[in-house]
Amino acid sequence: WDSFTPQKYEINLIRTLTRRCLRICPSPCLLRSALDDLKKHLSRNAYPRGIIIITFIEVHLCHER
Repeated sequence: WDSFTPQKYEINLIRTLTRRCLRICPSPCLLRSALDDLKKHLSRNAYPRGIIIITFIEVHLCHER
């Protein structure tokens, strides 16, 4: 998270990976598991938990429309 990469790029990475999970996972159970794994990987790379959760919510709301 604290790199030379602009934060907008890093947030877009979260959005892209979240959208991919929403499109690929055929069941809610698998989706939940995939998003949990994604959250773990992003946290290990020092992404702030709040940013991860807010971005997950934004993408999920846009995907429902």
